[in-house]
Amino acid sequence: MSQIHDVQSTILAYGLPDSSAEGLYLRALAAEKNILVKDVNVTDFSQKLGSIAGLTGFARDNLKYSGAAPDHSIVWFISVKREDLNWLLQQYSLNKDVASIDLKAVLTEHNVNWTLADHYVELQQE
Repeated sequence: MSQIHDVQSTILAYGLPDSSAEGLYLRALAAEKNILVKDVNVTDFSQKLGSIAGLTGFARDNLKYSGAAPDHSIVWFISVKREDLNWLLQQYSLNKDVASIDLKAVLTEHNVNWTLADHYVELQQE
């Protein structure tokens, strides 16, 4: 699915607000690699990953998310080059002053149509 690779490198971040050490550090690392960081809110969990990622052909649904707020920090990597992803994860893990990110995933043609809620359940099971 080429549209996944035709967008700006982006990290969708849930549970890592700008005001936290973790959020600030993730954004600083991402900026070094020209990767956009986009916050995900609990209300976004009814939406498909493709729409939250801003992919062409994926519109937001009018569905309201009624589930509980996830207890984990989560990041989804969209169109991030493998070497940038590896560097970012390594640098993040070396900083002992920030808590680890609980769940991490890469957007693929297999999960692009999943809602964030469904993907969260899947990530917990892995």
